[in-house]
Amino acid sequence: MDNPSDPIKLQHPAKAGAPQLYPMLSVDAQGEKRSNNEGKIITPHLNYAPDERGLGYVYFTHMQKHQNKTVQIDALSGEKDTFSSLLQRCIRTAITMRSKGITPDDTVTLCTFNHLNSVVPYISTFFIGAKVASLDPTLSLADTIHLLKQVTPKIIFVIPEALELIEKAKEEISSDTKIVVFGETQKHTKFSDFLQPKDGEDSFEPVAPKSLFDTAIIFFSSGTSGMPKGICVNHYGFLGQTISVMSLGLDHDIILAFASLYWITSAIYWSICIIGGTTRLILPKFDPTVFWEIIHKFK
Repeated sequence: MDNPSDPIKLQHPAKAGAPQLYPMLSVDAQGEKRSNNEGKIITPHLNYAPDERGLGYVYFTHMQKHQNKTVQIDALSGEKDTFSSLLQRCIRTAITMRSKGITPDDTVTLCTFNHLNSVVPYISTFFIGAKVASLDPTLSLADTIHLLKQVTPKIIFVIPEALELIEKAKEEISSDTKIVVFGETQKHTKFSDFLQPKDGEDSFEPVAPKSLFDTAIIFFSSGTSGMPKGICVNHYGFLGQTISVMSLGLDHDIILAFASLYWITSAIYWSICIIGGTTRLILPKFDPTVFWEIIHKFK
């Protein structure tokens, strides 16, 4: 591929002559699995070189590239959001985070269902070179405490419905984590304060990691065999996985995913949306009463 930052030109890898991009499956020109003499499936080298400036730079440049396209739609209200508007909010949030002392050594946490601003601090974290680790509002207090102890975030963005959960967890671990609320609050900082115009926003440039192998995102295991554990994913791995999924030949023009950014599936689909310039349908959580209506409306 001539331009690594433009993966939209990738073809389905199972087609003869197309680049082989599966991360866990090797196929020949006829689509057959290949294995070595030890009986192991051979994985071909990824035909994609992630930009050495990392996730923040890749997202920043692609959001500029797709600025006039619709990036997300509130599936309930019909409100649309463009890449240009989202980028502006991400830049303003990144500048505000930096002014509050967030550095590349810090971790930023989200605890929110999906809404039009839920992804903003997530992207902004990459813009300033920090790490992100998201929680889900449906987690128990015990699990929330356990996970916060692992990542010790400098700041956490939370929806009002999960504020009590986060406050209790913060008290239990004696943390000085700053709390920012998506909505009205008398006690904490409002997220809307982050979206006010900022000096230098027109000349903002994202921070590049020292290495593509620096941690970008911390996900958590399911806890099947014990308490959930943090899983560090670097820029190289996450960008490569994004491109690999994009090469599967699926239609990503409109993406509907109910999961919060606690789940790697939601993070991957956001990455596909940003890089591919496609649209994400936003619903706070799964609701069977509106699911088929949404599918029919946006099919």
